[in-house]
Amino acid sequence: MTIVRSESKPLAATDMPGLEACEALNAEAESGALTAGAFVLRPNSVLPVHRHRIEEGFYVVAGTGTLLIRDETHQVAAGDFLLAPAWTPHGFRTGDGETLHVVYMYPALDPWTEML
Repeated sequence: MTIVRSESKPLAATDMPGLEACEALNAEAESGALTAGAFVLRPNSVLPVHRHRIEEGFYVVAGTGTLLIRDETHQVAAGDFLLAPAWTPHGFRTGDGETLHVVYMYPALDPWTEML
């Protein structure tokens, strides 16, 4: 069993303002079939709409925000599980006073991400 401690894979700033992320489970962590990580989306931030050739699952650990999927928006909160089917445009945003803490997972394949 592999344990990846938060101090060895901390959340780090990305090139998207207000987004911190880390990918903890992948080939480097000896995962053969799963990729998983976490992100935090700070108040008034956007994880732009994008899509993958594979499905992606999410678990909202804490906070609230908005899921953008296809041409729909859905409020999400701690305890929600989310699924973005393969090829489905999806993203997230937060408003004033909202911070979203999310765990994501997808098959350990090249996800081929396309920003839309």
